[in-house]
Amino acid sequence: MSLTKRSNLLTLLVAIGLVLGVVVGHFLLWDPNASAEVVAGRTAGWKTAGEFIFIRPLQLLIIPLVFTSVLTGITSIGDPKKLGVLGGATLVYYVVTMIFAVAIGVTFGAMFQPGVGLPKEVIEQGLQAGQEAAAQRAPAGSAAQGLGAAWLNILRQMIPTNFFQAAVEGQALSIITATMLLGVGLVALGEKNKAFVQAVESLHEALMLIVQWVLWLMPIGVALLVAWAVGS
Repeated sequence: MSLTKRSNLLTLLVAIGLVLGVVVGHFLLWDPNASAEVVAGRTAGWKTAGEFIFIRPLQLLIIPLVFTSVLTGITSIGDPKKLGVLGGATLVYYVVTMIFAVAIGVTFGAMFQPGVGLPKEVIEQGLQAGQEAAAQRAPAGSAAQGLGAAWLNILRQMIPTNFFQAAVEGQALSIITATMLLGVGLVALGEKNKAFVQAVESLHEALMLIVQWVLWLMPIGVALLVAWAVGS
């Protein structure tokens, strides 16, 4: 089967899974007369199954794919002079997209005012949970606030102290910068990097093949997760 036919078939199966999820969620799981606890207990299994079948396998592949993609991309350039241009362009792209993201968040927040009308107790609980989560993530002794703290946090992520810890925590920016440095070092080695680069390229191809396998589970995952969302 050609790539186009496989893609069309997968799209069709995802659409079928979407419709099936809506039907199951609405007619089998959703009950307007049931309490929130009953609904949560009834639909929790569908969400868990969807996560295990589709979401978690994809999450498993993200960090290895980031590592191999960046490394193979840099080593394929070959010319160290071009790497400087690539690094500068990447940094500019990241800063620009971050500015756009902040602008969109502030604009939509001002337009829709999320949280307005909620009970005071719910708002206080949300604020407390957010403060506790932020305190756990903040470095010890950090008292910086506002935009300066945000930029400082970005710099910390760009220069991780432990590559493997960053990988475990899923810090994509840390992985990208560390991998870029490794790629530059490999390019500087010249022919000595050939064996390692070939191994990474083979690993990247294997990961992409696994991604294709996981994507065929997407219709099932979509059906389960949509059924959970509609039934909730």
